[in-house]
Amino acid sequence: IVIVVGGSVAGCSTALSIVRRNPDASVLVLDNADASLFKVQELLLQDASSSSSENETNHYHYSRPIFTRSSGNACAWSSPSLQENVADPRDGSGIGWHLDWSKFDQVLRDFVQEQRRGSSKSEKKMVTLRKASFQAIERVDEGRSWAVVAQEDGHSDRGQPQEKLYIAKWVVDASGRDAVVAHQLGARTVKFDNLTAYYGLFTQIPDALRADPDHRSIIEASEHGWWYTAQTPYNLVIYYTDESDPSARYAKTSSGFLKLLFRGTFHIARLLTKFQYELVTDSTKKNSGPIYQTPAGSAHLTSCCNSRNGSSGDGARWCAIGDSAVAIDPLASQGVVTSMKMGSFVGDVIAKELLIQSEKPLLLELEAEVEVEDEGENVDMGAAEVEKVDMKMDVMPADPTDKISVVMAKMRYEREKERLECYRQVGSRFQGEFWGKRR
Repeated sequence: IVIVVGGSVAGCSTALSIVRRNPDASVLVLDNADASLFKVQELLLQDASSSSSENETNHYHYSRPIFTRSSGNACAWSSPSLQENVADPRDGSGIGWHLDWSKFDQVLRDFVQEQRRGSSKSEKKMVTLRKASFQAIERVDEGRSWAVVAQEDGHSDRGQPQEKLYIAKWVVDASGRDAVVAHQLGARTVKFDNLTAYYGLFTQIPDALRADPDHRSIIEASEHGWWYTAQTPYNLVIYYTDESDPSARYAKTSSGFLKLLFRGTFHIARLLTKFQYELVTDSTKKNSGPIYQTPAGSAHLTSCCNSRNGSSGDGARWCAIGDSAVAIDPLASQGVVTSMKMGSFVGDVIAKELLIQSEKPLLLELEAEVEVEDEGENVDMGAAEVEKVDMKMDVMPADPTDKISVVMAKMRYEREKERLECYRQVGSRFQGEFWGKRR
């Protein structure tokens, strides 16, 4: 069994990839998310939505729409004027969706749970979801397995949370920036900066003169950070700055946030004024004011995966994915795409390792034949070709999961290059500490 801690984009992508590559695998997803809570996330681009398309999810119904079509994006970055990038349906550029991410995550969890194997008479779930919070992890069975303790909601006779124990060969940490599994196993999170998102939700006043037709995402640089707005089911406005920046103290209150917004932006402030928006409290966030904050800076784990271990190479394994392993500055707009791709990649590699450990050489040989076919060689192999494939398999890395750390390091390097280049484009327009550190 494989346990995935966290049922967001990264966790669901991993679970789905494992069972599609290895139908004999069983995956348990532990997740305690509340789909009614608002969740900050960036635009889902069209090329990233092929595996989680609108068509796959439009049969789920909620009180607010999940999808809002994006009409493009605009940016006031290196100069005060807006640079437009209008969505073009002819080549797909700029096309995407603004999503209610909490509800979209729930759609993904529902979709993953629907995966079945076997005939219609003896169908069996490939992925099981438990509404539970991860508590602890330790090695058992002489280091060959993990014992995972989780607190499940309302499973006792009195409806109170109850601790449950699960045993698994693999545990995948998809818990987000908290990296709860990895930290218990000794990994550290390295932060590049303390970039923080302060955000508020806006809605048009009841007697607004007309609906807002602007479905762009807009980014606007200011003296102490930068601003972002988009029409999610609410109109979301986010202010990104360092937690240590003097402006952060004001951004935590509704009055301070609004002052920073209307003094520090032109285009976003004009849009909110023109279409008569007002700041509202998210009723789902109890005992909390209308301004919320969440970490947003780039960060990564010192170790995101362990290698084969134990005398026979059958020791317990773990891996971190998504924001648990590599969290990306939202300016790069690659967090969701990266989580999807890395989840699919890691799930594929774990499935392959499960096949190796379960001693199924025939499947591996068939896989090698497919690889040969992909390289343009003749599929009808004779004895010499079979021997060549066997030799190729002999020289393959003994542990396919060795690739995980390498791929993640390369991906992190590419994203950090993009991030630094974006910040440098502001040039000398602003002289504050926020921009000086990033130049």
